[in-house]
Amino acid sequence: MTEVELLCWLQFEPSHGAGRFLAVLAVAAVAGVTYVAAAPGGQTAAPTARQFAALKKQLSKLSKKVKAQGATITTLKGAVAGLPSPSCGLQAGEVPATRGLSR
Repeated sequence: MTEVELLCWLQFEPSHGAGRFLAVLAVAAVAGVTYVAAAPGGQTAAPTARQFAALKKQLSKLSKKVKAQGATITTLKGAVAGLPSPSCGLQAGEVPATRGLSR
């Protein structure tokens, strides 16, 4: 069916009555309802009490691990700060200059 034939078929004329128009309207309504019902994110399920407890336990465990790692990092920073400076003459945080490179 070409576009012109489709437009002629959909055209509301008194001889066709309102039946064809209502049929097209009903099909559009069913398509809209189907789309809304199948859309993702329309309804989300909350976790069960058992799942929530498991997530809470996992969060507690990970929080303890993060705190322990933070303490380790602080200890290592202190140990690195106490090391003697490199023998190449650079101060802490200083970047060596490059030679012979042009931009």
